[in-house]
Amino acid sequence: MNQRFQRWYASCISKQLDKGVDIETLKPVDLRLSILKPLGAKWLVETCKYIRSQPEMVIKGFEKAGIAEVCRKS
Repeated sequence: MNQRFQRWYASCISKQLDKGVDIETLKPVDLRLSILKPLGAKWLVETCKYIRSQPEMVIKGFEKAGIAEVCRKS
């Protein structure tokens, strides 16, 4: 999700630069919660869908963290 935020933030800056705004007069990116909450929810859903489509990634993560071994012993 961190990468998604960074890409979104960079695109906000790029849009201003593409319109010819001088780098010295760039407007700050609007970071109000009313803007970020819907984006965060969208990114979270997309992340969950990605993880769901990659079960081997979760299994490998559990193994690397030692969680799988603890579960087997229980």
